Amino acid sequence: MPFGPLENHSDLVYYQKNGAEGKWLEQPLRSTSVGEVLYPFIKTALVPDFKKRVQSVDEALQFLPQGNDNFHISLHRQKSSGSGYCLRVMHGDCWGQVFQLPMPDYHHSDAGQNLKMVTIGREDPSVRNVISIVEEKSSYMSRRHCTMCYLPSDKKWVIHDGQPTANSYDGGTYFSPSLNGTFVGSHSVGNNWFYLSDGDIISIGDTKLKFEEN
Repeated sequence: MPFGPLENHSDLVYYQKNGAEGKWLEQPLRSTSVGEVLYPFIKTALVPDFKKRVQSVDEALQFLPQGNDNFHISLHRQKSSGSGYCLRVMHGDCWGQVFQLPMPDYHHSDAGQNLKMVTIGREDPSVRNVISIVEEKSSYMSRRHCTMCYLPSDKKWVIHDGQPTANSYDGGTYFSPSLNGTFVGSHSVGNNWFYLSDGDIISIGDTKLKFEEN
């Protein structure tokens, strides 16, 4: 574990303290040739302030060696034909879980017109979200945290902080904001639709989701 041993409950206090202070076990990593090469990237990835961490795949690739015959990394993503997009949990209580987004019909001009908004929030029996995410170790995620939707005119997925209510707002839909905000990379989504790109990292509460084509 990067911030020390985590074998029992008593270790958890020191582990969380080290994580908050950015104190991690550098020596085991740097003792190997591969670890020494990856050190700059991992060091940035473990910074306590998430806004200072690597925010995109392009930024991450800048840390990887180029033209080094002794260290080769092959990046390959196998895609299924027409399977759409998903949200992959990169950090949080349900790490590794994948939420498949509804598949719109990309081949028709009216595609997605009847597609319901994809509501996302903390799992709670009193709230019915399209995507419910478990977050038991913290309470930073709102029960009605954010909303995603596919725009057929732009053929893009977008995200909005909060969820719509029954109240009208300037002739449109009023969104009740989340308590701690929604972020894409280091950018706060705010009260606007934010266009998503393949590989974007979405932060809601203490959970990070990767928006990716699959």
